[in-house]
Amino acid sequence: MIYSDDDDVLYSTCWALSYLSDREIDCNQQKHSIINTGICPRLVELMIHKNFNVQFPALKCVKNISAGSHDQTQAILHCQALKILRDLLVSTKCSIRKEACLIVSTIAKRAVNQIQAIVDAGIIPLLINLIRNSDFKTKKEAIWAICNIIKYSYSQPNSFRQIINLGCIQPMIDMLDCKDTEIILTILEVIQIILKFGEFAKTPNNRDNEYSLYIEEIGGKEKIYDLQYHKKDEIYHIAYDIIDKYFGDGFEEGFEEVNNFTFRHNNNNNN
Repeated sequence: MIYSDDDDVLYSTCWALSYLSDREIDCNQQKHSIINTGICPRLVELMIHKNFNVQFPALKCVKNISAGSHDQTQAILHCQALKILRDLLVSTKCSIRKEACLIVSTIAKRAVNQIQAIVDAGIIPLLINLIRNSDFKTKKEAIWAICNIIKYSYSQPNSFRQIINLGCIQPMIDMLDCKDTEIILTILEVIQIILKFGEFAKTPNNRDNEYSLYIEEIGGKEKIYDLQYHKKDEIYHIAYDIIDKYFGDGFEEGFEEVNNFTFRHNNNNNN
């Protein structure tokens, strides 16, 4: 039925597959069964179907499969999904752009070896554009995608630097003004990762942290400083940590490594 030319049949089939791949019980097994039927290329193809009622559930199904195991994510990528996602990120429909951001975010988290492929597909500038120019719901998903791409590229220094240099910092700093505490906290964690990278990238001939200098130049230091007075303790602690370590007198010790990233021990007391 997935190969039918009848839009009503495709609509029903895609939604059925979407529900099947989103079940909590034996979810990965269900996704594995879908992949084994060989229909992933068709599902990816339907992501750009002219009928929104077919396109949207196809996107949902692809998103669900890509959120599975590493191999399940790879099954979607092998169908040239990144090329199609690039086109969907400039869709005129907000819901399509939002789903495309979600899939990119999931791919970055589930298939770290594909980070460079995301870069090469030209997806990052499109995400940055969405953060600057879209509705808030789409901005939110685009910033999640950017943050995941940065986080999970940390173990690949060349890709990491390339991604940062594509202009990711400015839109993240801009989003610190939003009211969503979860977004603020995530952005601060990513900024901390970037600043840590800047410390280790110093050379004997250049002892400046290029990223702390840039963040200060674009007004980021002031915004982070103000977040030390945020009502949410987690935001206060990480904002304090960033100011203390990267915009103070020097780079202090006292870090712990967690999943390739460095976060300060949360042992500050509110004053």
